[in-house]
Amino acid sequence: MKRWKQKSGNKYRSPNNFFCGESLSTGHIHPRKKYLARLNNYTYMLTIRLTRKGKKNQPFFRVVVIDKRRSSKGGRAVEDLGYVDPLTKRKSLNKERVQYWLLKGAKPSPTIHNLLVQEKIVDEKKVKIFSVSKKKLAEIAKAKADAAAPAPVVEPVTPAVEPAPAPEAPKEEPKPETPV
Repeated sequence: MKRWKQKSGNKYRSPNNFFCGESLSTGHIHPRKKYLARLNNYTYMLTIRLTRKGKKNQPFFRVVVIDKRRSSKGGRAVEDLGYVDPLTKRKSLNKERVQYWLLKGAKPSPTIHNLLVQEKIVDEKKVKIFSVSKKKLAEIAKAKADAAAPAPVVEPVTPAVEPAPAPEAPKEEPKPETPV
């Protein structure tokens, strides 16, 4: 068994800086506590997002508060706020902690924002997650332009009906002159 060396009189020092008894005289602070102290000073942009857990073809997501720069696949989260299981459709969120981190300035990802709206934690509209391709946008714009442009007014073509000639009055024939 490997023994830890004593430095600066702290007999609880471990190789990875985990301390059972922290001493102010040694000046050593647990790295996790340093990280949390920096978060309290707002030096990092925090986001609330999903991290994938579970086995292959069995996804399971944790809702975490994490530094925006850290990987979404993993990385040290500041706090776990709940979970989402897409296979069984189960969800669990710690509402008070979510609201706390939102007040602290953490920005939810679009998926989490829609989840918070669905769970009625946030009173806002849902956000569109997927963007529309440029081709589809062009088609939509063209369709709107066609619908908005007034169509040329074309009078319906009806066959021209000529009025029937009026019956002519009988012609008076000239009377032959009779000698008187």
